Amino acid sequence: MNKFLVSAVALLLSSTTVAAQDLIPDQNEKGKWGYVNNANMVVIDYKYDSADFFMDGRAKVGKGGKYGYIDMNGSEIIKMKYNTIDKINGNVYKVSAGGSYKDGALLDEKYGFIDYSGKVLLEPKYETITSFKNGVALISENSKYGYINENFQIVVPCKFSAIGTFNSRDVVWATDGNKSGLYHKSGRVMIEPKYPSVGTFTPWEKEYSKEELDKMTYTARTICKECPSHYLLRKTRIPSTPFDSIDGSRTHGYYYSGKATGEKNSVLDLDGNVLIKEGQYYAAFYPTDGFAFVIKKANKTNYLNMTTGKMLLSKDITDGWAFHNGYAVAYMRYNKASLIDTNGREICSFDKIYPERGGVYIVSEGKSSVTYGLIDHAGNVLIEPSYNAIFPENEGLLAAQKTSGGKWGFLDNKGKFAIQPTYENVFSFAHGYAVVKSNGKWGMIDPSGKEAVTCKWNNISFLSEDNPEFVWVCPSTNEEGAICLDIKTNKQAFNGQYPFVRNFNQDMPGVAIVGKSSTSVGCIDKTGKVIIPIDMESGSLALKAYKQFIESGKSAWQEIDTYRFKLYQNDERNKKGLSETIPSNLWDY
Repeated sequence: MNKFLVSAVALLLSSTTVAAQDLIPDQNEKGKWGYVNNANMVVIDYKYDSADFFMDGRAKVGKGGKYGYIDMNGSEIIKMKYNTIDKINGNVYKVSAGGSYKDGALLDEKYGFIDYSGKVLLEPKYETITSFKNGVALISENSKYGYINENFQIVVPCKFSAIGTFNSRDVVWATDGNKSGLYHKSGRVMIEPKYPSVGTFTPWEKEYSKEELDKMTYTARTICKECPSHYLLRKTRIPSTPFDSIDGSRTHGYYYSGKATGEKNSVLDLDGNVLIKEGQYYAAFYPTDGFAFVIKKANKTNYLNMTTGKMLLSKDITDGWAFHNGYAVAYMRYNKASLIDTNGREICSFDKIYPERGGVYIVSEGKSSVTYGLIDHAGNVLIEPSYNAIFPENEGLLAAQKTSGGKWGFLDNKGKFAIQPTYENVFSFAHGYAVVKSNGKWGMIDPSGKEAVTCKWNNISFLSEDNPEFVWVCPSTNEEGAICLDIKTNKQAFNGQYPFVRNFNQDMPGVAIVGKSSTSVGCIDKTGKVIIPIDMESGSLALKAYKQFIESGKSAWQEIDTYRFKLYQNDERNKKGLSETIPSNLWDY
C-alpha cells in the first residue's frame, strides 16, 4: 500500500471514530462550556455560556444571551441570534428575538418560527403566538390580533383590536373599532372588515318582559313562556367580547350593514355568497322555504321569492313570521293573524296564532273573554277556539281545560284527549312526567296517564333531568320540609326531611343540595348520607366544598374540614396584608 493510500485510510478511520463517539457538555474553570469525548478530550472548545446534550447530531448552545444549534464539528447549523429557541416538532422551532432588558428582565421580545435548517418560516416580529389549536394559532403585532395556520401562512392579518375564535364552521369574526368582518380558516375573506354592523341570522326566541307577562292571563302567560320560539331568523350582532365564538350550530347565514344600527342589511349564506344586496330593504332576513321576509318600511313587510325576485303577496302586510314547512303566519289585517302558504293563499285566520310546536298551532279568539283552539301545521282546524285553556305541546301532549274551573287533561296532536280531563290542575310534561293535582293532592303521571307518583302529597318538586330516580315531595306543610321519594317504588328513598331542597344531579352528579333554609345548606348523596354538613351559607359554597372533598380523595368530610374550608373562604382573613395581624379566631391551627 502506498504512502498516500495509507494516510487516506488513517484519516477516514480517525473521522469515523470522532463522529461515532459521544460528545458530552463540559464546563471549565472559567464557567464556559464546551464538549469532550468519552476519553475526556476536548473536541469543541469552551466558548459557550450554556450547552445541551447532542441529539440527532445537533446540540443547542448559548452565548451572550443568544441561542442556536451546532453540529458535532462545532459548526453553527442555526446561528446564535435568538433569545429563545424551542422545538415544536422534529422540523419546526419557535424562536424569539429582539427586545431589551429592564431590571434583569427581557421585555418586548418578538416571536416567530424557523425550520430544522434555520430557514425562517415566520418572521419573529409578533408579540404573541399561542399554541396551535384546530389548525390555527392566535398572533399579535403592535397590539393588533390575527391568525396563522400550521403552514405559517397568515389567514387573518394582524390589524384588529379584537378578534373571536374559530367556530365549528371554521369562521371567525374580527373588528377594529367600528369596522368588522368575517374570515374563513382557509384565509378567505367572507365579509370585508369595513362594516359597522356585522352579524348572523339565528332562530328567534321572543323575550317577553315582566310587564308584558304581568298583563297576560294565566293561560296566555303560560303559552308565551313555554313557546317563545317564532319562525323568523333574527339578526344577531357578532359577539363583542374578545375571543368569543359565533355559535356555528345556530347560525343560518350572515349579514353586513353600512349602518351601525344594522338597517338596510345584506343577506349572505354560510359560504359568504350574497343572497340579498345591501340597501335593498330597510331590513331583510334569511330565506326559509325559498322566501325571505323583508321589511320595506314601518308596517310594510312582504315575502321575497328568492327564485323569481318578486314579492309573494300583492299587498304588503304589517308584520309576520318566516315560512316553516311551507306555511307562514302573516298579519294581513289589523290585529288578525293568518296562516298562508307559499302561493300567498290565506288558509285560515284568528285573532292570535301562537308558534307551532309538535306540528300544531294554538289559536285564540276574543279580547276580554278569550277562548283557545288548535290547528295543524297546514291550517286544518282540529279544535275550534272554544277551550278555556290549551298549553303548548310538550313530549307529544298538550295540557287542556275545556271550561273555566273544569277538569284538566292532555290532548294529542290530533286534538283528541289522550289522557282524560280528571285533574284539578296540571303542568305540562317535562322529563317524561307531568305534575298533576287530584283530590287536593299532588303527584305525577307518565305519558300513558298512569300514576308514577301517587297523588297524595301536599306539594311536589318539578323535575330537572331525564329518567330521574327521585322526586322531592312534601307530606304536610312546606315549612316542615320535603322528603325524597323513589319514583319506581313510590316509597321514601331514605330518612330525612328538609325545608330547602334541590334535585339530585341538578348542580353536581350524584348529590343534592339540601338545608334548613337557603342560607344553611349542605350536600347529600343518593343514600341520604350527609357529605357536606348542613352548615354552609349558600349552595355555591356547599358545591365548592364538595368539589374540594372529591379532589382531596378523602372518604369523609370531618368537622375540621368544615372549619378550615370556611376559614379560607373568610373575606376578612383573605384581605389581610402581609404586615397585618390576623385575629386568633381566623388562624388555621
